[in-house]
Amino acid sequence: MTAPAPRHLDGPAHHPVTREPRSLSQAALRALRRLRGRDLGADLDITAEEASSHVFCFAGEFGYELVSWLPYLRDLKRHVGFRLATYGRPGSSVFYDFSDEHREFGVGVVGDMWGDTPTYRLMQGELGGRPIVFPRVNRNIRVAGRPWGMRDIHREIPDQNYERLDYSSIRLPTPFAFNRPFVVLNNKFIGEWGQPPINFFNREELVALRDFLVERGYAVVYNHFREKNRTDPVLGVELDDSGIFGAGEFTYDLSEQYRRTPDIGDRNRAQISLYNQAAFVIAPQGGSAYLPAICRRDLVMLMRKGDYIDYRELGRVYGVRVNVFYEVPHMLAWLTGQL
Repeated sequence: MTAPAPRHLDGPAHHPVTREPRSLSQAALRALRRLRGRDLGADLDITAEEASSHVFCFAGEFGYELVSWLPYLRDLKRHVGFRLATYGRPGSSVFYDFSDEHREFGVGVVGDMWGDTPTYRLMQGELGGRPIVFPRVNRNIRVAGRPWGMRDIHREIPDQNYERLDYSSIRLPTPFAFNRPFVVLNNKFIGEWGQPPINFFNREELVALRDFLVERGYAVVYNHFREKNRTDPVLGVELDDSGIFGAGEFTYDLSEQYRRTPDIGDRNRAQISLYNQAAFVIAPQGGSAYLPAICRRDLVMLMRKGDYIDYRELGRVYGVRVNVFYEVPHMLAWLTGQL
């Protein structure tokens, strides 16, 4: 899987859809027009039998999907006798291995947080008007008496109706052959909260982390996925991280594998596999820190701004250590006493 980009693993840019795309079939367009005006986000209370006729969708940020929506669907599948049909972003099938029927959408865009209602209308149109279920922060959803409770990912994770995710079985051959354990070093460089990049490793910090880890007997796998066609008006510069991890005996830059792997689903599986085999993961605050914790890997994180409770809770629920630092020198000083 591509390194989770700032908000999602891979997919189109964050722009709400307001027009009917030409890629929809005529039948889907007719279904879409019938749906206009309906309140798709109204509260929902359905039986197990009714749930079998619905399609459970998600078109929002990847972190929200991982922390809130997927654990609820997994809980429903475990405790409710129904046929689960799901619909998600391109490359998402690996995350819905518990679904009875999973499709990847080709309409609309992946939006902020829970996704945009116009996109969900397009998705339902593509499904021929089948009833759909999707989350909103103020929406009450209950299936067979089991309510969806994780409507705010910046708080404590509930014990009820929340089934932990497990992708531990995904272990593929690595594109490198080190004779020592390796650490995955995630990075990102995007505008955050309407500001220039805040949580990222710059070139000097990357070099310092690389040299520190190699000196202490680790190899380093660098994971900075850049989405194609993604534009960010906040940015006026690019992060210079080329050549830092490509030539060393104990380093590897995943961008080489991404270029050779056009299928999004294959990139997703490859990334999960690397997390499952890593000694631990270093990452900046954001979406790239969620999946390592879910893969039960200890996490060393740079966070100059963000909600600490998100990562504390992930560590608690998945039984991993999450240590957070404001600057890289603080991180290296702590690692010195650990490695």
